[in-house]
Amino acid sequence: MFVVGGGNSAGQAAMHFSQYAARVSVVIRGDGLKKTLSEYLADRIQAAPNIEVLARTEVIALHGDGSLRAITLRNHRTGETQMAETRNLFLCLGGVPHTPWAEELGIIRDPEGYLMTGPDLLRDGDVRFHR
Repeated sequence: MFVVGGGNSAGQAAMHFSQYAARVSVVIRGDGLKKTLSEYLADRIQAAPNIEVLARTEVIALHGDGSLRAITLRNHRTGETQMAETRNLFLCLGGVPHTPWAEELGIIRDPEGYLMTGPDLLRDGDVRFHR
């Protein structure tokens, strides 16, 4: 399980997922969580044995055919890239969605502009999607 983002929402998501996932990796562009998270939450994440923080790192590619199979990560300090197998990627990148591009691709958005996925696409037993 990978969580992308360095704010409190991403930290809370990582703590939640750590209850169910064997390993949670938090991907952040910054040097650490102390500058962007509440101190208590950063301390809880550091103490969790199954959460790792990938600092100075970003996701640069997604891989799969119809569903996610892997991601490519790049470390900004070293320039090193690595591919990690995963079916779970959770993005917590900010409170204001910038998703007008999704409409052009036929991706469903809610009234606030957030991308709809998973069970949110089900309505009255029908799957809501565009081709």
